[in-house]
Amino acid sequence: GVGKVCLRHAIFNPPGSGSPISKDKGMDSRCRDNAIVQGFANLTLSKMGIVPPITDPDLIRITFISRKDYGFAQNQLKRKIDNEEEVVEALKTIPNVQVERVDFARINWREQLNTDVETDLLIGVHGAGMTQLMFLPEHAGAMELFTPEAEGNHHYHNLANWANKLYFRRSVNVHVDAGDMKNFVADAVQQIRARRKQMEPFIGWK
Repeated sequence: GVGKVCLRHAIFNPPGSGSPISKDKGMDSRCRDNAIVQGFANLTLSKMGIVPPITDPDLIRITFISRKDYGFAQNQLKRKIDNEEEVVEALKTIPNVQVERVDFARINWREQLNTDVETDLLIGVHGAGMTQLMFLPEHAGAMELFTPEAEGNHHYHNLANWANKLYFRRSVNVHVDAGDMKNFVADAVQQIRARRKQMEPFIGWK
């Protein structure tokens, strides 16, 4: 029949290619420190009742996003590195860091957010998992790894700018030089540690 449908609450999501994140994916956005993005992140954490923990100010917590195939031939991931474990073990030798490898596809939303607020540096191959950077602490940063087929995408560089997070990018092959990666990450760790020290008087949980 014909009639009105009244919705008390409704959420509408634009298709991926039409979303604000994808709209200017081929260029750096001139927008910085976006109140809408930051407000969305803060509201999400607040409504989920998630509070950033009190942590050792000298320890930098690194979350390495693991990308694994889903177990079906038609769902094999293209953007991934084949020596994740070797890279993670190399990162663990950086002084005063804690490294966790996490597959966000295999944990629930609350677990994902809890991981985010406990992360100082998020590292991942270009992909949807990098959207987690919105929920990182104020001083934190994200490091995006680009395999050859992903070069030129600026989705998450722009998102990091909007969320006011440090951003690092690295071009890598499918097999990553673990020693070279360790040195690059160690430099990022120092920048994040300096930023946290600079922001400490303004960060309530520190």
